[in-house]
Amino acid sequence: MPKATSTGGMIAAAEERSALAKSKVRAAIDSMAETGEAVTFKTVAERAGVGRKFLYDNFREEIERLRSETAHMIIEVGGQEGLVRSAGRAVAAENALRDQVARLEEELAAERRMSAILRRHKKRALEAAEKWFRLQQLGAADYLAKLKENQALREALERLKAGKRSDI
Repeated sequence: MPKATSTGGMIAAAEERSALAKSKVRAAIDSMAETGEAVTFKTVAERAGVGRKFLYDNFREEIERLRSETAHMIIEVGGQEGLVRSAGRAVAAENALRDQVARLEEELAAERRMSAILRRHKKRALEAAEKWFRLQQLGAADYLAKLKENQALREALERLKAGKRSDI
């Protein structure tokens, strides 16, 4: 005697799977619309993990409306503009932008290192210039002192020659 099968359990399981798939599609559409990603049957199917037929049967009007809104969305990647038509293109664009940001961050770090080196060189050069200036000032002061001393000696010598020895 063959066993009787209950279709009620199978129908309930199918409805549960359908409800789960619909919630995944809803989350995918909401996320894509919020981030500005192109909404197409292909991108939603990839994101939600469902077939396109499921989308055509359950979400055709909404996806067609959103697709028409984002059909002319242009992004720039590596200096070139292009239409965003798929999740793969958006991912490629995002990866290219991430690479560009990483390269710019490396360049910024190198510029900051060079700036620090140049600041240290500038500080050392200023210290050397100040030291040289102080030495020059001291040298000039010593020179002036010697000039005054020589002048005093000349005057004393002149007084000696003139016979005024008591001034020495």
